Amino acid sequence: MEIERRPDLSARRSRALATIHGTTSKNDPAFRSAMDELRAVEDMATQEVSE
Repeated sequence: MEIERRPDLSARRSRALATIHGTTSKNDPAFRSAMDELRAVEDMATQEVSE
């Protein structure tokens, strides 16, 4: 929910998901980078909710 209230986090999440779904292998460096970005976005949202 917090991600949707923050346009910056929502945009980052959307880009990461698009990259993830655009790859064909978990070994693709773009996949790994996008997963790291997605994790960072989710961590930021979780941190904001916890405060």
